[in-house]
Amino acid sequence: GMLLSSNTNANKEVQDVEKLFIFDTRLGQREDNEHEKILFYYPASSQQDQQCSDVGLVEALINFTKTFSPDRPCNAVHTEQTRQAIWEPEPNLWVVIVVKTSRGTRKDADGFVDHDLSDEVLDSTLRNAYEMFVLFHGPFERVIKNESVDVLRRKLSLFFPPFIATIPPTTKLDLTYSLRGIRYFPVDRQTYLSLQSFFHFAQQDFRCLKYGLCMFKDMLVWNSLPETSDLSSLYNYLVAHVSSDNTGLLKWRSQSVPPVKDPDAQPIFSPYNRSWILPLDLKTFTTQQMSNIASKMPMVFLNNQSQEDACECKLVVFRNNHALWCFLLDQSESTENGSLLHQLALFVQGPISSFDSTLTSLESRSQIHAEEPYRYLYFNHMNLALKDSLKQGGGQKTFTLSKELQSLLLEMHSSLREGHGPWRLRAESKEGEDGEEEEQKGSSAVTEICVKTSTDGWVVGRRSNGRELFVISENKNSNLVEVNEEVERITGNYFSNIFM
Repeated sequence: GMLLSSNTNANKEVQDVEKLFIFDTRLGQREDNEHEKILFYYPASSQQDQQCSDVGLVEALINFTKTFSPDRPCNAVHTEQTRQAIWEPEPNLWVVIVVKTSRGTRKDADGFVDHDLSDEVLDSTLRNAYEMFVLFHGPFERVIKNESVDVLRRKLSLFFPPFIATIPPTTKLDLTYSLRGIRYFPVDRQTYLSLQSFFHFAQQDFRCLKYGLCMFKDMLVWNSLPETSDLSSLYNYLVAHVSSDNTGLLKWRSQSVPPVKDPDAQPIFSPYNRSWILPLDLKTFTTQQMSNIASKMPMVFLNNQSQEDACECKLVVFRNNHALWCFLLDQSESTENGSLLHQLALFVQGPISSFDSTLTSLESRSQIHAEEPYRYLYFNHMNLALKDSLKQGGGQKTFTLSKELQSLLLEMHSSLREGHGPWRLRAESKEGEDGEEEEQKGSSAVTEICVKTSTDGWVVGRRSNGRELFVISENKNSNLVEVNEEVERITGNYFSNIFM
């Protein structure tokens, strides 16, 4: 491989991000100052020459590929030992991640394993990293404008090392990670309206209260955030780094020791963020203790799409049994005195307790966790709603996705989203009923893919009007007609009102 330092690890489950770096192409344009374009580089222990040559190589690839494809420069690089994802989240500012490929025994025609790691997953990892930074610090360019490049460097150096430690091994990442969707709690109209009016009354009493959000067992119950992108970032942060119900991706970390926190770094990631997450009953806390907790609460940056409406809010989180309640307070109001938090806690304590019992009984009535007869994944790109039964183990039988099946779902999703891919020649196109997006891709856009696997039966993927549905039929003896009938039956039963 041409880009590598060797810090291999024997343990398969350890973190496998080998490098992550961020650079600004407007800086360091002379040979004697090219290191100045590097805003962040992990691992920090790498020699400066190595850092410069890594950034130089990526820049060369970007410029070289731009000549062939001006609109879509290089975004993935495969070498014998690594995979890289390259992304430009803001003009002239590039983020790059490098991970090692697994050295399996299986080899393809080129002589190395190429299927264990999806570009889709790496791309999502980069986007997730960037969105997390923006949630807590605002966009790169705004930090440069309002403060300076050096302040951005400092913020990146405090934020990214602990964040990188939370990225699960890439072998653990699948389509649900890549989609970064939101699982919605099936709340009834009456409860939803009660939540709405509770928050409205809270805003009357607390002028500084801007937005609110309620989660129950990692599912979103209610929120008042106007921007879906803000909601997505905040929800994903809470699920991955705050929620006690998170049994998923961070489990692998329980054996590894979290990095020691830099005293200047915000306590955003577990276990350090426990210091500011509040219980519902604050009677035993002194005002001094409350002020101390308030000073640790992080700021979040919202409405980052527009310079004018951007706002900074203090993130206040109450945990009560299986519920998380977030209140976003306008940063201009002083929350440091602690008494405001005391008053807020007193105000919300009663309503939250009663909502908690309502949600618990709703959950038992709605049978969210009931064993479903089909394996499916549904995703809506508009509101990011994600619903699936891929990993259910509610009954006696636990279903685990094989590595091959995970790779296949990622590949199918990528092809349906792009409208082409390795399936282009084999896929049958349905014309006339697609959304605008598909129409623009022309009549050759792929809207349905059926794959028969050697071990897992059939997998069917469909896309229509910004919605995707994947169904896994474990009946290996079915033919295409029978599988299609099964998919029709599922869409009729589950998604008749929303899908195709």
